[in-house]
Amino acid sequence: MTEANDSVRFKSKLKLTFADQATEKDFQAKQTNLNTRLVRLTMFVTIVLCSLFYFALLPIQTINYQATYFTVYIIIVLHCILFYTFTYHRLYALHNLSYNALSTLVISAGILIAVYRMPTIAPMILHSTGLPIAAFFILFGISWAQALLLALFYFCAVIYTATIIPQSLIDLSLAIFNFFGFFVISSIAGYMLERQKRQVYLAERNTNQLIKSLESSQKQLLELSIKDGLTELFNRRHFDEIGVLKTNEAKRLKSTMHLLMIDVDFFKPYNDHYGHPAGDEVLVSIASTLLKTLRRSTDLIFRVGGEELAVILLGDDTENLNQISQSVHDAINALAIEHAKSPIKKQLSVSIGIASLKPLSNETFDDLYNKADKALYLAKQSGRNKTAIY
Repeated sequence: MTEANDSVRFKSKLKLTFADQATEKDFQAKQTNLNTRLVRLTMFVTIVLCSLFYFALLPIQTINYQATYFTVYIIIVLHCILFYTFTYHRLYALHNLSYNALSTLVISAGILIAVYRMPTIAPMILHSTGLPIAAFFILFGISWAQALLLALFYFCAVIYTATIIPQSLIDLSLAIFNFFGFFVISSIAGYMLERQKRQVYLAERNTNQLIKSLESSQKQLLELSIKDGLTELFNRRHFDEIGVLKTNEAKRLKSTMHLLMIDVDFFKPYNDHYGHPAGDEVLVSIASTLLKTLRRSTDLIFRVGGEELAVILLGDDTENLNQISQSVHDAINALAIEHAKSPIKKQLSVSIGIASLKPLSNETFDDLYNKADKALYLAKQSGRNKTAIY
């Protein structure tokens, strides 16, 4: 991604907030699951560390802080358990960053109370100041800016609390050095991590958009390869392919398959008299009428020639075929398209030839097509505007 693109996509030079609010909202939504898992891990680790300190390290202290630390221990552990449970509630997902920041404050407050109430362990807390700082930037599931503010607040609070309790200059110096070392390294690592998350998000989004665009283009190309450009019916190429597939499917299911061949009566005279644009409009009208008339999901309609159409039907008996063909005739007649050059009637009509593939038949799709074509020829020979079944 170029710098020019970055400056457009992000609000500031820090590049930690997207300029577009919808993009920022989508990014935060996608990060919620990751942040939630991090927070749950952090709560679990906090419970383990506090328990380890309470049951393993505290007993070896020369001064008894059991009562004090028990209070601190209960506060932190109870908070971790409750907050871990809260992460499964739907309200948590709505404002997870704010809740995570609040949880961080509660845990930090528990540590500060421990420093204040147990002076002898203050040096140990001071020397490990950098560990919570690192956790702010990496484990608590909060933004880099929130982690930065919390880290500064935490350090100031720890140093202030430590100064209330007499501490040697060396301990304070080591604590400050420890803090700044962890602060610099953790803040840089946290910043780079958050920037990397946003760069990955943008890359994934661009990739997904490209995939969708390619899938859409592929779908359009597929439709162009199987659809007739004028009528938007399936074309002859698809007719030959799907016909074989449907024939095999009918044989496998032991079902009946029918093929209707439909031809516009005296279409050439119509074209010669009214012109090719009018002829194209007629074909479009007939195609639209067939799609409205034959509406079952298994009804497949094709344009297989200039004025020749085909329909593949599955599972209908002879009586239904007669009803279907009559409904096609009625629908075409209802269009009332004038045809001055028709010798049979002064409006457009169609002839239909029907052939069937019976269950357990050894006939191929080519055989079925030839029979339907012969039936169409019979319909034309008997006067047109009729249906013939082979």
